[in-house]
Amino acid sequence: MSVLKHRCPLAGSIIVMLAASLSPLVSFAQNRPPLQAAAVVAAGTANAQPLPLAQTTPAKATALKVGERRPDFKLKDLEGDDRHVSEWDGKLVFLNFWATWCPPCLHEISTFSRLQDEYAGAGVQFLGVALDNVHDVKRFIAKHGMRYPTLHGSQDAIHLSKIYGNPHGSLPFTVVIGRDGRVLHTHAGVLQRAQAQALILKAL
Repeated sequence: MSVLKHRCPLAGSIIVMLAASLSPLVSFAQNRPPLQAAAVVAAGTANAQPLPLAQTTPAKATALKVGERRPDFKLKDLEGDDRHVSEWDGKLVFLNFWATWCPPCLHEISTFSRLQDEYAGAGVQFLGVALDNVHDVKRFIAKHGMRYPTLHGSQDAIHLSKIYGNPHGSLPFTVVIGRDGRVLHTHAGVLQRAQAQALILKAL
């Protein structure tokens, strides 16, 4: 198995990437602030034990369950404006946590952009949350394209992903939110087109 190394710009730590054939994801464990951890690209899903925004240890965290109301939040968009997740209430939302330094995320963003084009008229909205600084995100989008909005943050976005059921900060990580604001599905790793399309058709 081949091993690649990459430095996470947020954590300041080395990400160790192992070649994987199924649903690769980048994950990193947060032991204490500031974040100090190694990350591994691997197949599989995470067992959700999210952290509240204000917490740095998982002692009292409870897992976000399918059927529960999605947690509220606001983050900056690429223009520096505050955006609230409630702005997309009434739509079928695919909330996708990603990063410019996450290789599997690039494949997924291309798929999500095409699905956004196809299903926008049906009330489907893909929404990114980049675990990155705004300058890197803008450069990434200028190079690769992204046909749906993305917000961004550093530690705030990492904690937010935990609240949404992603305890290890796995990337990519997607939460599907129904029109009524309740969580329909969570997925750690690349969400393939067929999987995403099946979730869309089931919810419409």
